[in-house]
Amino acid sequence: MRLIKACLLGVGVVALAAGPAMGAIFTDRATWEAALASRQDISFNGLSGFMFNTGALGSGGDTVSFIPVNASWIEVRDSNTPSCDIRCIMANTTSIDGGLLGALALTTNTAVGFNVFTVDNRGYNVTIRIYNVGSSTPDYTTTIPTVTGNTPVFFGYTGTVGIKQVEILTTPGTGDVALDNFSYGITGPEGPPPPTDTPEVPTLGYVGIGFLAVLLGSNRKVRLPGRSRR
Repeated sequence: MRLIKACLLGVGVVALAAGPAMGAIFTDRATWEAALASRQDISFNGLSGFMFNTGALGSGGDTVSFIPVNASWIEVRDSNTPSCDIRCIMANTTSIDGGLLGALALTTNTAVGFNVFTVDNRGYNVTIRIYNVGSSTPDYTTTIPTVTGNTPVFFGYTGTVGIKQVEILTTPGTGDVALDNFSYGITGPEGPPPPTDTPEVPTLGYVGIGFLAVLLGSNRKVRLPGRSRR
């Protein structure tokens, strides 16, 4: 019996440690912005020509550097490219996991949001990886489909830990990936929980609570009527 209780306690603690989820995901920019305490916007509208690395964009020390990842270059595109709002940036993705990396200069930013699309009038999957400060592997990974007709798709993320970098990647041979209206900032103390854009319910956390409840309940002695304690 003690062994069973110990196992229940261990599973409960591990399950509780696994939840709740660290952040929330948004598909609507307005809802994402409402969940922030502050933010900066990078429209890319002041850029021109070709580049390998844009350097630091933003204001003061609170900046973002955009770097090609396994791509030939980053190119500034204008409004002649569908979905570009005056200017956007695009990465040539002829190699595996080609795309863009946005490296944040400060460690206090806990939220990012941007429009992403592919530019050859077809819908492809785009993988997004978020690395928190101090992490060498992604803390969050998701794959979202872009829409045919070069329609931009918004992706927003809010968390509680400083974000170090964000990767926006396509798979080999699936067309170039473009980025527009990149924003970043600080999650608000009481950001409104979006009803349709939150991650899955942290089931492991509830399982942990259930195991602990069973364990605590098993320690209670039940006295039956008419029985005296000896």
